[in-house]
Amino acid sequence: MIPAGKLLPIQESMLEWALNPDDGRIFLAQGDAASGKTFGLGLATHALAATLGTGNNFVFGGQTVEAVARNVLPDFRKQSLAFFRQKPHTVTSKNQLELLGNTFHVFGGSKKGSEDPLTGLTASAAGCDEATLMSKVFMEMLVSRLRGSKVPKMLLTFNPGHPMSWLKTDWIDDPKFANKIYEKAYLVDAVSAGIISEEYYQTQLDTLSGARKKRLLEQTWAAEDGLCFESMVEQVPTFQDGEINGGCDFGTANPTAVQWVRSNEDGTFETVREYYEESRTLEQHAERVADIHLRIGAKLLFVDPSAKDFIKKLRSLLPEGVVRKANNTVAKGINLVEDLCREEKLRITLHSPNLLAEAGSYIWDVNYIGDRPVKKFDHACDAIRYWAMGIASGAQSAWEAWAEWDEMEEAA
Repeated sequence: MIPAGKLLPIQESMLEWALNPDDGRIFLAQGDAASGKTFGLGLATHALAATLGTGNNFVFGGQTVEAVARNVLPDFRKQSLAFFRQKPHTVTSKNQLELLGNTFHVFGGSKKGSEDPLTGLTASAAGCDEATLMSKVFMEMLVSRLRGSKVPKMLLTFNPGHPMSWLKTDWIDDPKFANKIYEKAYLVDAVSAGIISEEYYQTQLDTLSGARKKRLLEQTWAAEDGLCFESMVEQVPTFQDGEINGGCDFGTANPTAVQWVRSNEDGTFETVREYYEESRTLEQHAERVADIHLRIGAKLLFVDPSAKDFIKKLRSLLPEGVVRKANNTVAKGINLVEDLCREEKLRITLHSPNLLAEAGSYIWDVNYIGDRPVKKFDHACDAIRYWAMGIASGAQSAWEAWAEWDEMEEAA
């Protein structure tokens, strides 16, 4: 699968660590975007599965189960077929894979309480992707559950994040946390090996800016600052055909905002309608939003998940399955919207005047340890985030898609 000499330095280090049964240090693999670290995670995990024998529990961790299914498992599946001539069997209801007599448990580790499902589990090894997006409590619980082999193994991959991230201050920088290997993966190594094109690398250099460029290309732990949507500008509508979906942020004292966005025939998106009103009751907001949604022929509506009563009312007014609880992963949603605008895939048109107005003052909170915006004038901005995470992320059901693919191949 991998030609001789094509392994990147970070991947060689991961494999060497995985194949050494006496090395119980936690491997911290920091790297640029697309630098090969996630592929190396899969390689190391297969090496562990082959050397530790059968009957072991392994843990795959990420920000969410969906993120692991989207970012880690596709390469893992290809590697399984290449190395062992078999693919992992998906146990959908339990978020598990089975391979070579071992069970791979898939966990999301970013939310409060995400560590609870680890209780009672005894694992031999763990591999976590996007570790900077996972909670310290989850990670400490995971370390405590690695008791299934004589020398437990744990490997983390990540891009740099906020300079006060627990991963940097408590694990990377703290000399008391000595049980670790800390190595860096560079995108230029992947370019030199011919795995990543020069064009891709140059595009990243030209388009990324601010803290994201520092984190994804310069190996720098940097705080987000400035405008969240620095690439968002008004654009002319194209009036194409396509499916319309919406994102909704509910407010009582603040405005209730909805952004309806069309998925265009040419693969782009553009805003087609906005609702931005205050001084109304919950029922009045719901009736007005539902009326517009039906009149413009929209399909799905992703709503602020904390607005339970509003969601209940909307569901009573719209057909079954239309109203969905939005994914409120804030920083990821902001970055997704910014990427779409920067790549000219999302057009914010004159139909969204309040979104454009808010975007001019929607800024990162530099006083917060982590990535979040200042909570002012953010109602339409939240609405477009909810739409993006529901429709444009391509990850509404990555885990279920993986399982369906598995089942279809078995039936073929």
